[in-house]
Amino acid sequence: MKNYMQRLLNAASLIADAEYFVIALGAGLSYELGARVYGDRLYSAMGDLTDESLFVDMYDGFRLPYSQQRRWAFMSRFAHFNLYEERPLDIYRKLLNIIGGRPHFIISSGVDNLARRAGFTDSDLFSCRGRADKLQCLRGCHNVVYPFDDLCKTMCESGVVKIMPTELIPMCPVCGGDMTLNVDIYNDYFVESYEYKEEYDRYYSFIRKAKKHKLLFIELGERATPEFGKFNARYVIEHITHRVDGARILRINKYEPQGRPCNYNKTVCFDESIVEVIGDIDCMSKDSGIIK
Repeated sequence: MKNYMQRLLNAASLIADAEYFVIALGAGLSYELGARVYGDRLYSAMGDLTDESLFVDMYDGFRLPYSQQRRWAFMSRFAHFNLYEERPLDIYRKLLNIIGGRPHFIISSGVDNLARRAGFTDSDLFSCRGRADKLQCLRGCHNVVYPFDDLCKTMCESGVVKIMPTELIPMCPVCGGDMTLNVDIYNDYFVESYEYKEEYDRYYSFIRKAKKHKLLFIELGERATPEFGKFNARYVIEHITHRVDGARILRINKYEPQGRPCNYNKTVCFDESIVEVIGDIDCMSKDSGIIK
């Protein structure tokens, strides 16, 4: 894309004019911050669990026909690598600076809790694909989720294992069957728990109010056609922007920056680094006072 500085100025103008914000945090942002699910990081984390030809990315482990003990060896590693590895979180602080205290809501497609770790509160956050620190019944026999933090750390204390000891494997307290992570990844029985529905209701209530004002969607690394998940954040954003006169989109996406033709004149796009663009906008807000 050309005219980077002009697009920065256009983005700053959108931000300055906005009254309400919805920030969509996609997998592209997590990848840029180091949480890649493919390549060297994948094979260093999971390579001993299966043949490389079967493991294109880390999500493939959710659909492979593992035994129960091997499946939990995979899931404990998946949760550990995505929840507890250190990540640079400065970009989230810069987002808060850019918003400047105005009403906002976060949609997170990542299951790694990065937004929570960065300080965004549950009251302003919808984890639309679930959370890797929660457990559910594998068959979804009931809509309650359970904390996984302590058990995950216990599973990983003994180091890397290919076969998880049976005494550590959780079983559903209702039906007695297997459990799994509460993530909407190759999960035909993804549980929309009470907490999940409350998060969605808060998001929906926020959107209803924001539609009456100047609304800016800041979309960071959301895929146009997700491989999995019932909630497609990018589709929702494009749909609302098309139907609401006061809605605009600021999209930063290295691989899929362009959206629907009907929204071209309401969208400012970047295919540069998310960290770079947000950093430059934050600097503009400090240096020039363009942004509130």
